[in-house]
Amino acid sequence: MWKLKKISTDEVLLESASLPENWGPIFGLEAVKDKLSDLSWLGDNFKDQGWFETKDVIDTSNLEWNKAKVILQDTDWTMLKDAPISNEKQAEFKEYRKKIRNIKTSEGFPNNITWPSRPEV
Repeated sequence: MWKLKKISTDEVLLESASLPENWGPIFGLEAVKDKLSDLSWLGDNFKDQGWFETKDVIDTSNLEWNKAKVILQDTDWTMLKDAPISNEKQAEFKEYRKKIRNIKTSEGFPNNITWPSRPEV
């Protein structure tokens, strides 16, 4: 991960992020890495700015939990009394949704999750 900083003050301008998508092709990967710490060569708008590699560890638990919430929302309809699925399918979805809700307590959360298979409709 990288941070964009103001060089003179060490002020963080952009928190940990991936490098911009178009940065590599300019000179080739290694040549650009050498030029990232001082972006003044890109013009006045980039004077006193640079990208610096960081050892920050990003907490992915919120991202994974948000994914679980989207899955639950996407399958809410299967729990309705008049859902156009059989009772057996509804029971499969009920068990699937239970596994999704318990994903935070599963082994490997948040970095190595084994997501349950979604039942076929």
